[in-house]
Amino acid sequence: LIDPWQQQPAMASARIRETLPPNIDPTQSEIAFGAGAFPKLKTELEGNDLLLQQRALMSVCTLARSSQNVASALQTGLAKTLGSLLSHKDDTVRLKSAEALFHFAAHSIGRKAILTETLVPSLARQLDDSCDAVRRNTHQVLERATQTSPQGAESVLAAGLVPLLVSKAKQEHPEIQALALDVLHNCLRYNVEASLQAGLLPVLTGLCSHAEAAVRARAARAVLDVSFDGTGKAEAISQGLVANMAGLLLDADSEVQHSAAGALMSLCVTTPGKKAAVEAEAPAALIKLLASPDESVLLTTIKAITALSDEPTARINFQECVPRLSELLHFKGQGLDAAAVGRHAQTALDRITWKP
Repeated sequence: LIDPWQQQPAMASARIRETLPPNIDPTQSEIAFGAGAFPKLKTELEGNDLLLQQRALMSVCTLARSSQNVASALQTGLAKTLGSLLSHKDDTVRLKSAEALFHFAAHSIGRKAILTETLVPSLARQLDDSCDAVRRNTHQVLERATQTSPQGAESVLAAGLVPLLVSKAKQEHPEIQALALDVLHNCLRYNVEASLQAGLLPVLTGLCSHAEAAVRARAARAVLDVSFDGTGKAEAISQGLVANMAGLLLDADSEVQHSAAGALMSLCVTTPGKKAAVEAEAPAALIKLLASPDESVLLTTIKAITALSDEPTARINFQECVPRLSELLHFKGQGLDAAAVGRHAQTALDRITWKP
Protein backbone atom coordinates (compact mmCIF):
# COMPACT_ATOMS: atom_id res chain seq x y z
CA LEU A 1 0.00 0.00 0.00
CA ILE A 2 1.14 3.55 -0.74
CA ASP A 3 1.51 5.77 2.29
CA PRO A 4 -0.16 9.08 1.25
CA TRP A 5 2.07 11.03 3.64
CA GLN A 6 5.34 9.53 2.41
CA GLN A 7 7.14 12.15 0.35
CA GLN A 8 9.49 11.34 -2.49
CA PRO A 9 12.52 13.70 -2.37
CA ALA A 10 12.99 13.50 -6.11
CA MET A 11 9.44 14.66 -6.82
CA ALA A 12 9.32 17.24 -4.06
CA SER A 13 11.73 19.50 -5.89
CA ALA A 14 10.47 18.67 -9.39
CA ARG A 15 8.72 21.17 -11.61
CA ILE A 16 5.99 20.18 -14.02
CA ARG A 17 7.35 20.53 -17.53
CA GLU A 18 5.41 21.13 -20.71
CA THR A 19 6.50 19.09 -23.70
CA LEU A 20 4.92 20.48 -26.86
CA PRO A 21 5.05 18.92 -30.33
CA PRO A 22 8.01 20.36 -32.31
CA ASN A 23 5.79 21.60 -35.16
CA ILE A 24 3.68 23.89 -32.92
CA ASP A 25 5.04 27.30 -33.84
CA PRO A 26 2.93 30.34 -32.95
CA THR A 27 4.78 32.44 -35.52
CA GLN A 28 3.22 30.30 -38.26
CA SER A 29 -0.30 31.30 -37.29
CA GLU A 30 -1.74 33.90 -39.60
CA ILE A 31 -3.33 36.50 -37.34
CA ALA A 32 -6.04 38.59 -38.97
CA PHE A 33 -5.66 42.34 -38.71
CA GLY A 34 -7.31 44.31 -35.91
CA ALA A 35 -10.75 43.21 -34.76
CA GLY A 36 -10.72 40.19 -37.05
CA ALA A 37 -7.98 38.40 -35.12
CA PHE A 38 -10.04 36.56 -32.52
CA PRO A 39 -13.02 35.68 -34.75
CA LYS A 40 -10.58 33.97 -37.13
CA LEU A 41 -8.85 32.16 -34.27
CA LYS A 42 -12.22 31.08 -32.87
CA THR A 43 -13.14 29.58 -36.25
CA GLU A 44 -9.86 27.68 -36.34
CA LEU A 45 -10.38 26.40 -32.79
CA GLU A 46 -13.84 25.11 -33.63
CA GLY A 47 -12.59 23.29 -36.71
CA ASN A 48 -11.37 19.70 -37.00
CA ASP A 49 -7.78 20.34 -38.06
CA LEU A 50 -5.69 19.39 -35.01
CA LEU A 51 -2.54 21.20 -36.12
CA LEU A 52 -4.53 24.35 -36.87
CA GLN A 53 -6.19 24.14 -33.45
CA GLN A 54 -2.84 23.77 -31.71
CA ARG A 55 -1.31 26.73 -33.54
CA ALA A 56 -4.40 28.86 -32.90
CA LEU A 57 -4.20 28.09 -29.19
CA MET A 58 -0.55 29.09 -29.11
CA SER A 59 -1.53 32.41 -30.66
CA VAL A 60 -4.44 32.90 -28.25
CA CYS A 61 -2.14 32.31 -25.28
CA THR A 62 0.33 34.86 -26.63
CA LEU A 63 -2.32 37.49 -27.37
CA ALA A 64 -4.13 36.94 -24.07
CA ARG A 65 -1.08 38.07 -22.13
CA SER A 66 -2.01 41.63 -23.11
CA SER A 67 -4.96 43.11 -21.20
CA GLN A 68 -5.97 45.06 -24.31
CA ASN A 69 -6.73 41.83 -26.16
CA VAL A 70 -8.73 40.08 -23.44
CA ALA A 71 -11.92 42.11 -23.94
CA SER A 72 -11.84 41.50 -27.71
CA ALA A 73 -11.33 37.79 -27.16
CA LEU A 74 -14.22 37.53 -24.72
CA GLN A 75 -16.56 39.46 -27.01
CA THR A 76 -16.18 36.74 -29.61
CA GLY A 77 -17.27 34.06 -27.10
CA LEU A 78 -13.81 32.56 -26.94
CA ALA A 79 -14.16 31.58 -23.26
CA LYS A 80 -16.94 29.12 -24.07
CA THR A 81 -14.94 27.68 -26.96
CA LEU A 82 -11.93 27.15 -24.72
CA GLY A 83 -14.16 25.50 -22.13
CA SER A 84 -15.35 22.97 -24.68
CA LEU A 85 -11.76 22.24 -25.71
CA LEU A 86 -10.83 21.27 -22.15
CA SER A 87 -12.21 17.79 -22.88
CA HIS A 88 -10.34 17.41 -26.18
CA LYS A 89 -8.51 14.13 -26.71
CA ASP A 90 -5.20 15.89 -27.48
CA ASP A 91 -3.01 16.79 -24.49
CA THR A 92 -1.65 19.95 -26.10
CA VAL A 93 -5.13 21.29 -26.86
CA ARG A 94 -6.27 20.72 -23.28
CA LEU A 95 -3.04 22.19 -21.91
CA LYS A 96 -3.14 25.41 -23.95
CA SER A 97 -6.90 25.83 -23.49
CA ALA A 98 -6.44 25.84 -19.73
CA GLU A 99 -3.48 28.20 -20.07
CA ALA A 100 -5.53 30.65 -22.13
CA LEU A 101 -8.30 30.63 -19.51
CA PHE A 102 -5.61 31.24 -16.89
CA HIS A 103 -4.57 34.42 -18.72
CA PHE A 104 -8.22 35.48 -19.04
CA ALA A 105 -8.75 34.96 -15.31
CA ALA A 106 -6.09 37.58 -14.57
CA HIS A 107 -8.74 40.21 -15.37
CA SER A 108 -12.12 40.84 -13.77
CA ILE A 109 -13.97 40.50 -17.09
CA GLY A 110 -12.21 37.20 -17.69
CA ARG A 111 -13.18 35.84 -14.29
CA LYS A 112 -16.75 37.00 -14.88
CA ALA A 113 -16.81 35.25 -18.26
CA ILE A 114 -15.57 32.00 -16.74
CA LEU A 115 -18.39 32.11 -14.18
CA THR A 116 -21.04 33.34 -16.64
CA GLU A 117 -20.26 30.57 -19.09
CA THR A 118 -20.41 28.08 -16.19
CA LEU A 119 -16.96 26.72 -16.97
CA VAL A 120 -16.28 25.56 -13.40
CA PRO A 121 -17.78 22.07 -14.02
CA SER A 122 -15.64 21.74 -17.16
CA LEU A 123 -12.57 22.77 -15.21
CA ALA A 124 -13.49 20.36 -12.43
CA ARG A 125 -13.31 17.39 -14.80
CA GLN A 126 -9.74 18.28 -15.68
CA LEU A 127 -8.57 18.14 -12.07
CA ASP A 128 -8.13 14.41 -12.71
CA ASP A 129 -6.60 14.82 -16.17
CA SER A 130 -3.96 12.28 -17.14
CA CYS A 131 -1.51 15.09 -17.97
CA ASP A 132 -0.02 16.73 -14.87
CA ALA A 133 0.57 20.03 -16.71
CA VAL A 134 -3.15 20.21 -17.55
CA ARG A 135 -4.03 19.56 -13.92
CA ARG A 136 -1.63 22.30 -12.86
CA ASN A 137 -3.07 24.84 -15.31
CA THR A 138 -6.61 23.95 -14.26
CA HIS A 139 -5.81 24.54 -10.61
CA GLN A 140 -4.26 27.88 -11.57
CA VAL A 141 -7.46 28.94 -13.34
CA LEU A 142 -9.57 28.02 -10.31
CA GLU A 143 -7.18 29.86 -8.00
CA ARG A 144 -7.50 33.05 -10.02
CA ALA A 145 -11.25 32.67 -10.46
CA THR A 146 -11.74 32.44 -6.68
CA GLN A 147 -9.06 34.92 -5.63
CA THR A 148 -11.01 38.18 -5.54
CA SER A 149 -14.63 37.28 -6.20
CA PRO A 150 -16.99 35.63 -3.71
CA GLN A 151 -18.96 34.39 -6.72
CA GLY A 152 -15.94 32.35 -7.78
CA ALA A 153 -15.67 30.66 -4.40
CA GLU A 154 -19.41 30.07 -4.35
CA SER A 155 -19.21 28.42 -7.78
CA VAL A 156 -16.49 26.05 -6.55
CA LEU A 157 -18.49 25.26 -3.43
CA ALA A 158 -21.71 24.76 -5.42
CA ALA A 159 -19.93 22.40 -7.80
CA GLY A 160 -18.92 20.23 -4.82
CA LEU A 161 -15.21 20.54 -5.55
CA VAL A 162 -14.00 20.91 -1.96
CA PRO A 163 -13.62 17.15 -1.27
CA LEU A 164 -11.69 16.75 -4.52
CA LEU A 165 -9.46 19.73 -3.71
CA VAL A 166 -8.77 18.28 -0.27
CA SER A 167 -7.76 14.98 -1.84
CA LYS A 168 -5.48 16.85 -4.27
CA ALA A 169 -3.89 18.70 -1.37
CA LYS A 170 -3.27 15.36 0.32
CA GLN A 171 -1.64 13.47 -2.52
CA GLU A 172 -0.52 15.05 -5.79
CA HIS A 173 2.53 16.55 -7.40
CA PRO A 174 3.92 19.09 -4.87
CA GLU A 175 3.30 22.02 -7.22
CA ILE A 176 -0.34 21.00 -7.59
CA GLN A 177 -0.69 20.39 -3.84
CA ALA A 178 0.29 24.02 -3.23
CA LEU A 179 -2.21 25.22 -5.85
CA ALA A 180 -5.02 23.11 -4.37
CA LEU A 181 -4.32 24.69 -0.98
CA ASP A 182 -4.45 28.13 -2.64
CA VAL A 183 -7.94 27.39 -4.01
CA LEU A 184 -9.06 26.06 -0.62
CA HIS A 185 -7.67 29.21 1.03
CA ASN A 186 -9.90 31.34 -1.21
CA CYS A 187 -12.93 29.17 -0.43
CA LEU A 188 -12.29 29.05 3.33
CA ARG A 189 -12.82 32.79 3.52
CA TYR A 190 -16.50 32.20 2.77
CA ASN A 191 -17.21 28.68 3.97
CA VAL A 192 -15.32 26.56 6.50
CA GLU A 193 -17.88 23.84 7.12
CA ALA A 194 -17.50 22.20 3.70
CA SER A 195 -13.75 21.76 4.18
CA LEU A 196 -14.17 20.40 7.70
CA GLN A 197 -16.67 17.84 6.45
CA ALA A 198 -14.25 16.87 3.68
CA GLY A 199 -11.59 16.00 6.27
CA LEU A 200 -9.27 18.92 5.72
CA LEU A 201 -7.77 19.05 9.23
CA PRO A 202 -6.18 15.56 9.19
CA VAL A 203 -4.75 16.39 5.76
CA LEU A 204 -3.24 19.62 7.11
CA THR A 205 -1.70 17.70 9.99
CA GLY A 206 0.15 15.48 7.53
CA LEU A 207 1.20 18.38 5.30
CA CYS A 208 2.93 20.15 8.18
CA SER A 209 5.86 17.77 7.65
CA HIS A 210 5.88 18.04 3.85
CA ALA A 211 9.26 18.28 2.15
CA GLU A 212 8.29 21.43 0.21
CA ALA A 213 8.28 24.72 2.14
CA ALA A 214 5.55 26.13 -0.12
CA VAL A 215 3.21 23.31 0.89
CA ARG A 216 4.02 23.65 4.59
CA ALA A 217 3.39 27.40 4.48
CA ARG A 218 0.05 26.97 2.75
CA ALA A 219 -0.97 24.23 5.18
CA ALA A 220 -0.27 26.56 8.11
CA ARG A 221 -2.19 29.34 6.37
CA ALA A 222 -5.15 26.98 5.94
CA VAL A 223 -5.07 26.29 9.69
CA LEU A 224 -5.29 30.05 10.22
CA ASP A 225 -8.26 30.23 7.82
CA VAL A 226 -10.06 27.42 9.60
CA SER A 227 -9.41 28.92 13.04
CA PHE A 228 -11.32 32.10 12.18
CA ASP A 229 -14.45 29.98 12.52
CA GLY A 230 -15.43 28.99 16.06
CA THR A 231 -16.15 25.37 15.20
CA GLY A 232 -13.02 25.14 13.07
CA LYS A 233 -10.90 26.59 15.87
CA ALA A 234 -12.23 24.06 18.38
CA GLU A 235 -11.66 21.12 16.03
CA ALA A 236 -8.15 22.29 15.12
CA ILE A 237 -7.22 22.47 18.80
CA SER A 238 -8.77 19.10 19.59
CA GLN A 239 -6.89 17.45 16.73
CA GLY A 240 -3.52 18.68 17.98
CA LEU A 241 -2.76 21.30 15.33
CA VAL A 242 -1.50 23.74 17.97
CA ALA A 243 1.53 21.50 18.48
CA ASN A 244 2.06 21.32 14.71
CA MET A 245 2.03 25.11 14.45
CA ALA A 246 4.43 25.42 17.37
CA GLY A 247 6.78 23.03 15.61
CA LEU A 248 6.71 25.10 12.42
CA LEU A 249 7.68 28.32 14.21
CA LEU A 250 11.37 27.47 13.86
CA ASP A 251 11.10 26.26 10.27
CA ALA A 252 13.92 27.34 7.98
CA ASP A 253 11.50 29.15 5.65
CA SER A 254 10.23 32.60 6.68
CA GLU A 255 6.88 32.14 4.93
CA VAL A 256 6.26 29.00 6.97
CA GLN A 257 7.20 30.86 10.16
CA HIS A 258 4.83 33.71 9.30
CA SER A 259 1.88 31.40 8.58
CA ALA A 260 2.51 29.26 11.67
CA ALA A 261 2.74 32.29 13.97
CA GLY A 262 -0.47 33.66 12.48
CA ALA A 263 -2.30 30.38 13.02
CA LEU A 264 -0.98 30.14 16.58
CA MET A 265 -2.12 33.71 17.27
CA SER A 266 -5.68 32.79 16.27
CA LEU A 267 -5.73 29.42 18.03
CA CYS A 268 -4.49 30.95 21.28
CA VAL A 269 -7.50 33.23 21.58
CA THR A 270 -9.27 30.49 23.55
CA THR A 271 -8.17 28.97 26.86
CA PRO A 272 -7.79 25.43 25.44
CA GLY A 273 -5.60 26.87 22.69
CA LYS A 274 -3.39 28.67 25.21
CA LYS A 275 -2.96 25.53 27.30
CA ALA A 276 -2.12 23.46 24.23
CA ALA A 277 0.46 26.05 23.14
CA VAL A 278 2.18 26.03 26.53
CA GLU A 279 2.27 22.22 26.51
CA ALA A 280 3.84 22.35 23.01
CA GLU A 281 6.52 24.78 24.31
CA ALA A 282 5.38 27.49 21.91
CA PRO A 283 6.57 30.35 24.20
CA ALA A 284 10.22 29.32 23.84
CA ALA A 285 9.91 29.12 20.05
CA LEU A 286 8.19 32.51 19.87
CA ILE A 287 10.95 34.11 21.94
CA LYS A 288 13.56 32.77 19.50
CA LEU A 289 11.51 34.03 16.56
CA LEU A 290 11.76 37.61 17.85
CA ALA A 291 15.27 37.63 16.38
CA SER A 292 13.91 37.18 12.86
CA PRO A 293 15.01 39.82 10.32
CA ASP A 294 11.72 39.43 8.45
CA GLU A 295 9.30 42.23 9.39
CA SER A 296 6.13 40.24 8.69
CA VAL A 297 7.38 37.31 10.77
CA LEU A 298 8.33 39.71 13.56
CA LEU A 299 4.91 41.39 13.61
CA THR A 300 2.96 38.12 13.59
CA THR A 301 5.20 36.69 16.31
CA ILE A 302 4.53 39.67 18.57
CA LYS A 303 0.79 39.26 18.01
CA ALA A 304 1.03 35.56 18.92
CA ILE A 305 2.96 36.44 22.08
CA THR A 306 0.27 38.96 23.00
CA ALA A 307 -2.50 36.40 22.50
CA LEU A 308 -0.64 33.80 24.59
CA SER A 309 0.61 36.05 27.39
CA ASP A 310 -2.72 35.91 29.26
CA GLU A 311 -1.82 32.36 30.28
CA PRO A 312 0.07 32.54 33.63
CA THR A 313 2.83 30.07 32.73
CA ALA A 314 3.39 31.70 29.35
CA ARG A 315 3.54 35.15 30.97
CA ILE A 316 6.34 33.96 33.23
CA ASN A 317 8.23 32.55 30.24
CA PHE A 318 7.79 35.75 28.29
CA GLN A 319 9.57 37.80 30.97
CA GLU A 320 12.70 36.70 29.17
CA CYS A 321 11.79 38.62 26.03
CA VAL A 322 10.90 41.93 27.71
CA PRO A 323 14.28 43.50 26.76
CA ARG A 324 13.87 42.47 23.14
CA LEU A 325 10.31 43.81 23.00
CA SER A 326 11.55 47.07 24.52
CA GLU A 327 14.08 47.35 21.70
CA LEU A 328 11.33 46.83 19.14
CA LEU A 329 9.35 49.81 20.46
CA HIS A 330 11.46 51.99 18.16
CA PHE A 331 11.39 49.64 15.18
CA LYS A 332 10.66 51.39 11.88
CA GLY A 333 9.17 49.10 9.29
CA GLN A 334 9.28 49.27 5.51
CA GLY A 335 5.54 48.79 4.94
CA LEU A 336 2.67 51.25 4.84
CA ASP A 337 2.38 51.14 8.62
CA ALA A 338 5.97 51.71 9.66
CA ALA A 339 5.09 51.90 13.36
CA ALA A 340 3.08 48.64 13.48
CA VAL A 341 5.85 46.55 15.07
CA GLY A 342 6.52 49.11 17.78
CA ARG A 343 2.83 49.56 18.53
CA HIS A 344 2.17 45.85 18.91
CA ALA A 345 5.37 45.43 20.94
CA GLN A 346 3.97 47.93 23.42
CA THR A 347 0.72 45.95 23.63
CA ALA A 348 2.68 42.76 24.27
CA LEU A 349 4.73 44.45 26.99
CA ASP A 350 1.57 45.69 28.68
CA ARG A 351 0.21 42.15 28.76
CA ILE A 352 3.42 40.52 29.93
CA THR A 353 4.21 43.04 32.69
CA TRP A 354 0.62 43.30 33.93
CA LYS A 355 0.16 42.59 37.61
CA PRO A 356 -3.14 42.20 39.48
